[in-house]
Amino acid sequence: MVPRENQVTDQMRSLIFKLVYEDFKARREVARTLNIPKSTVNSIIKKIEETGQVSASQRGGARSTIITQQIKDRIIELMNDDLTTNLREIQQQLGVDVAEKIIWKCLKDLGFTSKLMPPIYEQRNTPETKMARQNYIRWYFSKTLLFRLSKIIFIDESLFNLHIIRSYGWSRRMRNPKPIVCPR
Repeated sequence: MVPRENQVTDQMRSLIFKLVYEDFKARREVARTLNIPKSTVNSIIKKIEETGQVSASQRGGARSTIITQQIKDRIIELMNDDLTTNLREIQQQLGVDVAEKIIWKCLKDLGFTSKLMPPIYEQRNTPETKMARQNYIRWYFSKTLLFRLSKIIFIDESLFNLHIIRSYGWSRRMRNPKPIVCPR
C-alpha cells in the first residue's frame, strides 16, 4: 500500500492544538498559516475533543491469524501420522473453526503438496503364503469326503469395492510420496 503524500506529524498536531486552544486563533487562519486544508484542521480538533489524544491513531497493522504455531505443529503431527488424510479430516481433527482453504494454504506454507500416490500391491505368492496353502491342501485332503463336502464354505476373494484405496496423498515438496501398500 502506498503511503499518503501529506501526513500530518504529531508535532504538527500539537502545534494545531496549541494555536487553536491556547492562542485562540481561528481554524481557517491556522490552516492558512500551516498550509494545510481546513478540513484536516477540523478533523484533528474533532479527534482531540472526542478522545483527548493529540497523536494520530495507528492505522492498519498485521492481520490476526487463525492458525497459530500450536495448530501448525498439530497439522504436521497429523500429516506425519497419515499422509493420505484429506483437508476435511484435518479440519475435523483440529477442532478449530477454520476453512479448508486456510488449511490448504497452511499445508502449502509448511511444504506439503498433494500428489498422486500409486498403490503398490502386496505380494500374494510369498514363500510363507505358498507354504500355508500347501499345509491347507494337506489338511483338506486328510479329511473324509463327507467332511469336505459338508463342512467347507467357499468365500469369494474379490474386493468389496474398487474405490477403497485413496489414490491421492500429501508429501513434502521435492520428495516422492510414500506408496500405499494394499492387498489385491
